[in-house]
Amino acid sequence: DGAVGEDPANLIVDSVTDGLMDAALLPAIDTAVTDGYLAGLRDGGWHGSPAAVRRAIMAAGAAKYSWFGPAVLSRAASGERYGHSQYGQDRGAEQALLRLRGLMTMLVDWAERS
Repeated sequence: DGAVGEDPANLIVDSVTDGLMDAALLPAIDTAVTDGYLAGLRDGGWHGSPAAVRRAIMAAGAAKYSWFGPAVLSRAASGERYGHSQYGQDRGAEQALLRLRGLMTMLVDWAERS
């Protein structure tokens, strides 16, 4: 059991953080996950506001991942390695910053809109 919107927010963000999925797919991932979550709620008998659920997803994601942008920026500034070595998507934090800027922009947008 979790708060409404918490699980889809995690899925949307985590789908691109480690580089296993292309961050350019983030808008499509967001739409597919949100639409699927709303469909599941309706199938379960829920009759609430889709807009309220979308705000809940944004609020949960913005709150849980508020540390993410500053962490990537800090690693880029210090030259530290970013991400799990097994994934090997980024050679350094600067490359991670470029790859993940759309995600960081989305999190800021979520914070402002929720």
